[in-house]
Amino acid sequence: MKHYLSLFLCAVLLLGVFAAVPAAAAADLRGYPDDHYPLPDQEFIYLDGTSYRTGELDDGVSYYFRNDVTLALDENRTCPVIYTEGSLTIEGDATLTGEILYAEGSAVLDSGTVVCPVMDNPPEASTLLVNGLRGAGGVSIKGGCITAPVIYAGGEHMTSVSGGEVHVGSIGALYGYSQTGGIVEADRVWGREGVFVCGGRLTVGSINHDYVFDISFPMVISEPAGAAYSEETGGFIDAEGKPVERVTISKAEFDFRFTDVEPYAWYYQPACWAVYYGVANGTDATHFSPNNPCTRAQAMTFLWRASGSPAPKNTDCAFVDVASDAWYRSAVLWAVEAGITNGTDATHFSPNDPCTRAQAVTFLWRALSSQPDPDELHDIPFHDVKPTDYFAAAACWGDRTGIVKGTGAVVFSPKEICSRAMLVAFLCRADVRPR
Repeated sequence: MKHYLSLFLCAVLLLGVFAAVPAAAAADLRGYPDDHYPLPDQEFIYLDGTSYRTGELDDGVSYYFRNDVTLALDENRTCPVIYTEGSLTIEGDATLTGEILYAEGSAVLDSGTVVCPVMDNPPEASTLLVNGLRGAGGVSIKGGCITAPVIYAGGEHMTSVSGGEVHVGSIGALYGYSQTGGIVEADRVWGREGVFVCGGRLTVGSINHDYVFDISFPMVISEPAGAAYSEETGGFIDAEGKPVERVTISKAEFDFRFTDVEPYAWYYQPACWAVYYGVANGTDATHFSPNNPCTRAQAMTFLWRASGSPAPKNTDCAFVDVASDAWYRSAVLWAVEAGITNGTDATHFSPNDPCTRAQAVTFLWRALSSQPDPDELHDIPFHDVKPTDYFAAAACWGDRTGIVKGTGAVVFSPKEICSRAMLVAFLCRADVRPR
């Protein structure tokens, strides 16, 4: 009897322990946070892990991941909303169906199939969610297949496609859209910082309709023959000027081999642009070193190559720190002849010194627009730029053209060191390239 009583008491205790373990927490995210995420009556199961298989998820349930998460598609699942506080990486060979897929970090599709059905009442444009895939830290489609009304990268990040298959209504980002591979069919592609198609195939109805049109890679409209872009409408027209519903833009695959430049990084387009046009090479076979300080020698060489690598007329050099066999010698000689640089003093160029923002904008201004606007110096938008500074007119020009903006609303940061990424971004925005 005592034996059975002990078993009974153990069972009661065990049941009590398990009863005390709460089920997966569900929460109403209506208006969370600050009404940027309008998901009325949407309940979530919260998960804290970093790796899950769809076979572990319940069908028809929305999930909120508190960390960076990799979602392996091993079974087909429908989850109305997938929300992550970190990055979201999707891979596998099954299908994930969801109306809203949102990552506060980057959103990456490596493989598998993603389907985002059209919502009856999608989030409004003023909110941070979209009916489709959004990564606040960038979107990168590397493989697989996705069908969605919207694909959008937030903030100072990009939407990029390097592989896979994309069927979408609208795709892009404020910091631009780039495509180096894959097959994309879109009603609209947009990017305030530019649209770059240097690989794969893009079939599209309009490009950058609401923004300044800027395609810095030469695009080939393969179908229909004779079609051209219309700056007036953002769409395309045929040889007779009649609207064309869609065109196919294609180009040979572009081999961008640098492992330290993520496709969704803000400098991805400028780095691609620089390598494509021979403006900049990597620091070795697989690294671009975007965050390394850009030296004065590198800055001048990038500008020289972008200008077509013109041969200097004079082979004599007044700078004692520019050797006769220096890889940047021709660039420095050309820049002196063109009035772009005077050196750091009469006999020194200081090639290994880091290039500052003040120096960079001055080099560009002298190369592209050396006519100062007297009115600009009376209304300088930056608190840290005085009218007597040698770079004052250049800084105003850079801000006005958008080529070199300030680091803040009223701050230019002239002494800040330029990274290699910054320098090629300035050149890319100026569209200085070999013609």
